[in-house]
Amino acid sequence: MPTKGERTTITKVHAFNEVGILEERGRQGWRLVGVGLGRLDVEYEGRPCEHLRVAFASPAQLSALREAGWEVAGKWAFLTYLWRPSPEPRSDA
Repeated sequence: MPTKGERTTITKVHAFNEVGILEERGRQGWRLVGVGLGRLDVEYEGRPCEHLRVAFASPAQLSALREAGWEVAGKWAFLTYLWRPSPEPRSDA
């Protein structure tokens, strides 16, 4: 079991598999902290996270996403990568 704050790099990543990788790692409690050619740098957050990749994000888009709780994790070329903690499950009690 990883410890909170532990970091690792995922390699052999490309545009067609990175979203799925981030979804899976996010469910496992990892959040994106950096991106680069063929790699994703992740840190163990200890709680489920969501990730989002936006192409050609405008300042207005990024502002709206920040207001919705998203944080920029990194930028590469024309892509902006964001993360946020997954919302807590609703209790219908």
